[in-house]
Amino acid sequence: MGRVRPPPFAEGKTLRSSKKIRVFRVFRCKKKEIMNFKYFNIQEFMCRCGCPMPAEVRTNIESLVINVLDSAREAFGAPVNVSSGHRCEARNKAVGGVARSQHMVGQAADLVTGTSASNLRLAQIIAQQGRFDQLILYTASASTLEPQFIHVSYKRLGDNRHRILRKVLGKEGYTVINNI
Repeated sequence: MGRVRPPPFAEGKTLRSSKKIRVFRVFRCKKKEIMNFKYFNIQEFMCRCGCPMPAEVRTNIESLVINVLDSAREAFGAPVNVSSGHRCEARNKAVGGVARSQHMVGQAADLVTGTSASNLRLAQIIAQQGRFDQLILYTASASTLEPQFIHVSYKRLGDNRHRILRKVLGKEGYTVINNI
C-alpha cells in the first residue's frame, strides 16, 4: 500500500486508513516560508548584492506581488521578469537610485518583458487595474512611450498616489503622463 499523506488540518489528529490508525503531525512553517505567489517567487526580489532581506521589506514585497504583480502577469499572459526588487542602501546608491527609493523598503520592482512594446502593454494593464502607487515608464527618448523597463510601486500602508510618470533615460526629471 502507498504512503498516506496527511491533510493540512491533521495536526495531532488520529486518522483511520486501511484498518490502521496513524497519527500525523503537520509542522507549520513560518509565514515567510509558505508564502507562494502564482507567477513570482521571493528570490526574484532579493537584493543583487546578496544581503539579507528584512522582515518588513519581505512583507511589503508580498503585498506588491499579491495586490499588483500577480494579477497584472495573469492579464498579460506572458512571462514578466523582475530586473530589480529590494535594494539595500549601498546597492541603491551603486545603481544611482533616488535617496528615498521605494526599492529600499520593498515597495517597488522594475519589470521587463522582452520588448519595449510589450513593456508598454504591461504598463497599460497595471494602469487599468488601478492598484499601484507609482508607475514609471523608463524610455529611450521623449518621442516614445514604449519603455525599456517599467517601475511599479505599491504601498501596503498609507495612500497610493496612482501616479504615472515617464523618465527619459540619461535626462533629468520626470514627466507626468495622464493616459497610456
